[in-house]
Amino acid sequence: MKYSKISEFLKNKDVLFCKEKALKEILEIKDCFENEMDEQEYWVKYLHNNSAVIKAAAFRFLTKEIREIFYNAALEVLDGSKEDFLFHPIFYLRISRHDVFYSKARELCILDSQPHYDRSYGVPARSFWVALKPANTSTGGLCFFSESKSIDELFKVSWDQKNRFNYLKYLEEYQNIDKKISSFIIYPNLYAGDAYSFGSDELHAATRPIASERLSFDFRLIRKKNLDSASSQVKKLVYFFNENLELSNALNLHVLGDNVGRDAYIRDNSYPMDLFKKISLGPRLDILRNYQWQEEYSWIEKI
Repeated sequence: MKYSKISEFLKNKDVLFCKEKALKEILEIKDCFENEMDEQEYWVKYLHNNSAVIKAAAFRFLTKEIREIFYNAALEVLDGSKEDFLFHPIFYLRISRHDVFYSKARELCILDSQPHYDRSYGVPARSFWVALKPANTSTGGLCFFSESKSIDELFKVSWDQKNRFNYLKYLEEYQNIDKKISSFIIYPNLYAGDAYSFGSDELHAATRPIASERLSFDFRLIRKKNLDSASSQVKKLVYFFNENLELSNALNLHVLGDNVGRDAYIRDNSYPMDLFKKISLGPRLDILRNYQWQEEYSWIEKI
C-alpha cells in the first residue's frame, strides 16, 4: 500500500492539546538546563532533528494519555483492533523554524531529513506522520518521491540493507543530491490535525522550512503477526515498551541525563528508584549531543 493522506486524523481539541503539550516540553527543557541562554541561541544550537533535547522532549511528550489519542486515531483507519497492533518504540517529535540555520549547508539544502525507509529493528510497521501545525511547501515537512530510476539508484535498498544516507552524509553531498531529486519531490500538503500514513517500503524524507514553522509527531504501529520473525531481543523490547510506556520513557530520560523529566514520571507512577540504580545515569543532559535511534532502549537487557 502506498502512502495516503488522512484529513482530520486528529480532532480539533486533540490537535490543540498535543500542540500545547509538545511546545511546553520543548521550552521547559530550556528552563531546566539552559535557563540563562537566549532563546534564539537555544533554537540554533539544540533543536536540530538528532539533538538530545528534541529526543528528551519526545520522551516527555508521549505519555499514556497522548499515546491513546494517536492510537485511537490510527485504529479508525486501520483494518483491525487494538488487540492486533503494538506501538513501535521509535517515535519522533519534530520542530523546525525557517529563520534558524544550524550550518551553511542546512541553510542551502532542500531537505530537513535524508531520504530513508522506516525499518527500525527489521520489523514492518505502518507509519503515521501527524501535522500539529499546517505542513506545506513553506513550513517543510514529510515528503515523498515520484517514481524515478534516478531516485531508485540513489536510495533504494533491500530489506536487510541499511539506508544509504544519514543526515550528515546527505549534508556532505547535498549539492549533487538536490540537483538529482528536486523535480521528483512531492511536498507536504496538510492542515493541522491531518496525517500521512505509509508502509516500511515507502521512501520518504522531509523538506526544510522556508517561510514558517513546522511542528509534527510521527509514530508507527506494528501488526503483532509481523513480530513473529523478529529476534527475542526485539520482541522483549516491543512488548516491554507497550506494557510500560512511561517507565520506558523515564529510563530513556535517565540514560540521557534528563533527571527532571525522569523524576516527573517517577512521581506520577511511584516507580521505585531501585529500577534506575541498575542503569548508569547519564551526565547532566548534554544538549549539544547528537542522538541516534540506535542508542534508545540501551537499558533493556538490564531489566
